[in-house]
Amino acid sequence: MKPLNHLEVKMICEQLNSCCGIPLQKVTSTLDTIEFGFWTGDKNIIWQLSLKANLPLFLPASQFKIKKNVKKPWIHFLTNHFLNSVLQRAEVKHEGERILILHFSHFDYGEQEIEMNLFPKGVNLILRSNQKQVSYKKVKEFTASSQTKQEFKVRSLEKLQDEFQASHKKTVKKQVDYKALYLQEIKKVKKIKSKLSMDLLNKKEKVLIYRKLTEEINLHQNLDFETSFASYLDTSLTPYQNLNLLYERLKKEKEKIEGGQNRLAEIEQKLQQLEDFDDPKKWYAGYNKVQQRNIKPSKNKKGTKFKTYPLNGDYQLLCGYSAKNNDELIKMAKPWHVWMHLRDYPSTHGIIPLNKGESLSHSVLTEAGRYLVEHNFKGKKDKFLGLKFNLIHCQVRFLKKVKGSPGKVTYINDKNVLIQMPK
Repeated sequence: MKPLNHLEVKMICEQLNSCCGIPLQKVTSTLDTIEFGFWTGDKNIIWQLSLKANLPLFLPASQFKIKKNVKKPWIHFLTNHFLNSVLQRAEVKHEGERILILHFSHFDYGEQEIEMNLFPKGVNLILRSNQKQVSYKKVKEFTASSQTKQEFKVRSLEKLQDEFQASHKKTVKKQVDYKALYLQEIKKVKKIKSKLSMDLLNKKEKVLIYRKLTEEINLHQNLDFETSFASYLDTSLTPYQNLNLLYERLKKEKEKIEGGQNRLAEIEQKLQQLEDFDDPKKWYAGYNKVQQRNIKPSKNKKGTKFKTYPLNGDYQLLCGYSAKNNDELIKMAKPWHVWMHLRDYPSTHGIIPLNKGESLSHSVLTEAGRYLVEHNFKGKKDKFLGLKFNLIHCQVRFLKKVKGSPGKVTYINDKNVLIQMPK
């Protein structure tokens, strides 16, 4: 969708002037979208402001889609100062520009303004009330627009709404070139195999050198012999000390060779498995599933990093042991994994790894919620039997850690599931 041009901003301004004399009764918001509800006495007239840097818009909407407000200074100022304010008029700041100003009046704060910068990379929301000013971004001065020198087509409000909704629909994924990815993976594994083979050869050469030097020292009982490997000897040490040093190096190199051979065997096995695939698409399906659901294992004093509970449908619930462990769990999870927590209880955090685009059934969430209750109360089983708990859950992408408070997060777009524990 193309951004608004100055003629369309002027059209929106004229439409807004039909709402003059109507009070602003409701405001809902996310980090980059605000919904304004003007109450006529029998219905809400809803306008939606998009503050996205590449596509700022201010358009009518059919209904409220956001349930609650985010905790940000500009939203706090907007709800405290502008609710119950009456829209007096709307105007474009300067002819040819895409800056829209809404003038309000409030019985306590007097004259007020909401200024909207509706052009890409300059998007901003500036609120002025009671001799105070709060903005979405730092206020900058912009030069006059040159849009008046160009010709633009004016899209109707309905057309703009249709284009805006279409831009938010789930786009069709590009066709994956399975064969190219498959060949790329084979090339990558072969490169690793080649590097491991070269490293092993170098280590074996060093072993031969160390053995040759130990034989020479034992034969001559001194360091006064001709050798092309003198750089491996330390003339400041005695022949006996050099022998001990060479034996230590031999031992380490042999250990490295053994480890390298094991790793090389694993890589050769992986390469053979790759070459055995007759359909690259089947390889990609298995590889992609492993990559998306994977949370790298790590160890602590208890053996495993997180407590793991198996769930129906081959899912698993991961729970932390402490506030710090909860932070590590969230950090290691992927944005599309599902996070959960018990409402009104200082409970542990839970993560369910799943594939991108995959959703969880109510039964899996309920099962995970019961495990979370049991994990939270540990041995005090009698205290939660038959009780009901609210389980909060959302994608990890909607979490934000609270600085200086391990294990604490804020979240948006969360949902609730009522968990009934069996008696």
